[in-house]
Amino acid sequence: LDEKNYPNEEFWKAINARDTADPTNTDSNFESVVSMESRLTQVIHELEKNKSKQPKLYFIVSHSDPLSALSNAFQQKSPQEYVQIPRFKNAEIRNLVPVK
Repeated sequence: LDEKNYPNEEFWKAINARDTADPTNTDSNFESVVSMESRLTQVIHELEKNKSKQPKLYFIVSHSDPLSALSNAFQQKSPQEYVQIPRFKNAEIRNLVPVK
């Protein structure tokens, strides 16, 4: 989408409200929050399963919503809460530290 046709803030507020009400929805051809969390945590589990004894550092590059969903999962919050994670800014680096 170009800037002229990019959905406005009201569109995204409606999407976030819908995701909060039902994190399994796939309306508007968007991946559900539950699916994002599952897919991305599986990637992390695969990386961790295959790691050597030396510590590894991973950089996960994506859009804000999948990163927020992954961060939310690491904090062991319900999928509905992912919209409360502060939005990721362009080129922002954050630590993902699982709750123990």
